[in-house]
Amino acid sequence: MLKATLRTLFDDNCPHTGWQRWVRCFIVALIVLCGALSFTETMGTLPPATRTLLLWADRFIVVAFTIEVSLRIWVGGWRYVLSFYGLIDLISTYPFYLGLFTRVPYALLRVLRVLRLLRIFRFLPGTSVLIRAFKARRHELAVSVQFLVIFTFVLSIMLYHVEHAAQPDVYDDGITSVVWAFAQYIGDPGSFADNTPVTVWGKVIAFVIGVLGIAIFAVPAGIIGSSFIEVIEQDDKERTDRANIAKVKSAFMRKQDRDTYMQICPEYEDLMTIQAEKSLDESEVIDAVQAADSLRLRNPATTLHRGERMRLPSLTIECFPHNCAYGNYIDRGSNVTIVATSCPTEAGLGWFSWYLALFGGFNYVSKEYETDPLVPKSYYLLRDTPDYIDPMLRRFKDDIERLARRTAEERRGRQPGSDKELKPYTIFILSADGGMESPKPTQIHFTYGAQKGDETYDDLEHLTISDIETFQAMYADLCERLESYGLTCDRHRYHKSNARHLPDLMEPVSERFTMRVAWDVTLRHANRVAILWQLAETLHRHFAPAEPEHTFAEFKVKDIGYECVSDD
Repeated sequence: MLKATLRTLFDDNCPHTGWQRWVRCFIVALIVLCGALSFTETMGTLPPATRTLLLWADRFIVVAFTIEVSLRIWVGGWRYVLSFYGLIDLISTYPFYLGLFTRVPYALLRVLRVLRLLRIFRFLPGTSVLIRAFKARRHELAVSVQFLVIFTFVLSIMLYHVEHAAQPDVYDDGITSVVWAFAQYIGDPGSFADNTPVTVWGKVIAFVIGVLGIAIFAVPAGIIGSSFIEVIEQDDKERTDRANIAKVKSAFMRKQDRDTYMQICPEYEDLMTIQAEKSLDESEVIDAVQAADSLRLRNPATTLHRGERMRLPSLTIECFPHNCAYGNYIDRGSNVTIVATSCPTEAGLGWFSWYLALFGGFNYVSKEYETDPLVPKSYYLLRDTPDYIDPMLRRFKDDIERLARRTAEERRGRQPGSDKELKPYTIFILSADGGMESPKPTQIHFTYGAQKGDETYDDLEHLTISDIETFQAMYADLCERLESYGLTCDRHRYHKSNARHLPDLMEPVSERFTMRVAWDVTLRHANRVAILWQLAETLHRHFAPAEPEHTFAEFKVKDIGYECVSDD
């Protein structure tokens, strides 16, 4: 805990408030005081009392810096020690203790004391701007310097050949001409290159070198200057984006569902509505969405059936929760886990699966981010190609299996009124009947390892469920509940299982099946929240009867966005 607090205190990129801000201000004050002491010592003869005061002030600063630097080393380790500021801290602090054991030249100690002033750059906001400006244009700077160095070297060799005949004693080798040429760039402060060319061509070459002397500073200065402007503009844009992100997120205020009276976060908001309500233009909204880690653009047309006319907003924005690198990993201690593998590519899937898990009190694992947005990767159909299973996908799969193993190992018990084990269930949620597909008479499609058209449970070798009796009871109960909403279900009537599907590739420690829900239900049904509640209640009744049930009253909090989740 202490180490984590100190790590935040010493992290220059973190915002600091309260006591941490006062501590950093105290360190800056000590650095300024150190500079004042170094300057005061140069002012001739000082009274003994003043020198005694300066001595004790210096000792206090050394002790304070020693404590700070030691804590930084404890927190940062070798990575901090070998950094630029780490080396400055070590050189300017610890050598003063050598005087306790051996004689150290006082002039050396005074020089090292001056180095403490370099520590103030760590606390100056402009330092990061300078470093970023150099980093952004380091390649251009390297190219310009390489060109100037090579061109100057060529000219210096030419200078040697044209001046050697006229001044053989002065230009006796190429080193003299090279030194002379490069010395002109820094004004020849030591007068070690005071060898003026006397020939006409020598003077021409000297003139060109003089022009390069201007360019060697002008060109990098122009490059760095333009980089400064870009960095400052980038900072301004980031501040603007942060402000606009807050405005866009405020549009996702939970709204009351008319069937259940629960406060529910909207599954999406129309782009034009956000523009009108938040006084933003289209580019500002899109920039904010691209900069945010919990917003994404959607085209609702991808959810329509083939031949269906567009009757939705042309562009919408989704807000989604997240608490880990791939999206969401929430362990609610349930034996049921809801898994959404395609939230980045299927509109409304994240909203639907989130509330299904929340209403039922189930664990929740969802993919919300693409490793490469230009090449979306399915976490449901794992292709048999090299490097398809990347570290993020492997972590996603391992987390799902970890929840199933935890339930199998820790939650073994007896269902009330039954002699069967309380099994772990892993339920995959996908969208269906959109993407220009033809409409189907059923809206919720179950698959559990059988082939397309096989609505029986006869293919026991390939089924991913073993407790068929419980599953069939859940299926029959759900069909009866959804009938009042005009919805029907099917089993493997339109979809088949695949050996590369994630449910088929997982460890067989849990009951695994997939539920594909039509977009007409997840996005466009007027009673979709009530349907979600019925679905969650049915799954809870048959798969997790020993766990406490939720009520409508628990979800009537007015707020912005989804219920908070802790960071991974």
